[in-house]
Amino acid sequence: MLSISDLQPRTLEDYEKSKNISRQIIGKLEHLPRSIKIEGNVNIAAEYPSSIIYIVDGMLKCSLNKKLVRFYSNNDFIITPEKGKHSDEIISSEFSISALIFTSTDFIGYLKQNDTLLDLWLEYNSLFHQIMLDLCSSFIGDDVRTTVDIRQYSKGDVIVKEGDTPHFLFEMIEGRATVFSENAEVGEIREGEIFGEISFLTESTRTATVVASQKCVTQAIHGEELEGLSRARPALIYAIAKTTAKRLLHANRRLKDIFVT
Repeated sequence: MLSISDLQPRTLEDYEKSKNISRQIIGKLEHLPRSIKIEGNVNIAAEYPSSIIYIVDGMLKCSLNKKLVRFYSNNDFIITPEKGKHSDEIISSEFSISALIFTSTDFIGYLKQNDTLLDLWLEYNSLFHQIMLDLCSSFIGDDVRTTVDIRQYSKGDVIVKEGDTPHFLFEMIEGRATVFSENAEVGEIREGEIFGEISFLTESTRTATVVASQKCVTQAIHGEELEGLSRARPALIYAIAKTTAKRLLHANRRLKDIFVT
């Protein structure tokens, strides 16, 4: 996930290209620092100034002037500002992440020793700047708030519990989860899918339990945020409607089978 705004296919393609290039760079570097764990709620822009950070595992939010700009995730590079500059830039996560941290001087020195690496880095930066321009364009006219509720679950964690009162619906950003109703497995939720929407929209108790079948990252969408997100992400409303329609169709078919038999 790059942004909470809907993006053009070209932007998403460029983003995937940039990740592929970053993996190539790391694969070709002869000098790699040890992967370190950075605890949650640490502003890495301030904690690691003048650095180039490669995300091994995790997701971070980047905000400027209290406005959400983008997300960083696995295989992204982050270039942090010099100490004392851009103090209003915050790059952090609610959860711990794993990362490789280079000083800018060391990293550029490694690139200069290999023309192929230098060419890859220039290509990566070209894509990075194009992606940021596309993000700026997508935000024009949108009131995008920074209160994005990202939640992380380990395998076996309960994301939604049957019988609970719903306060939000979910979007699966990364991972998969299994759906149970009355202790029987009834379905699976995959990356990009919406879930928990029916009980949320109808203000009824949860009708199923959702358990992470692997590491999952979700966005919990609160009622007060839904209107703003619907302006920033029209496709989100379409996804909710599509998911609801599919569930209703499935329910109708089950009822038909019951009455026919």
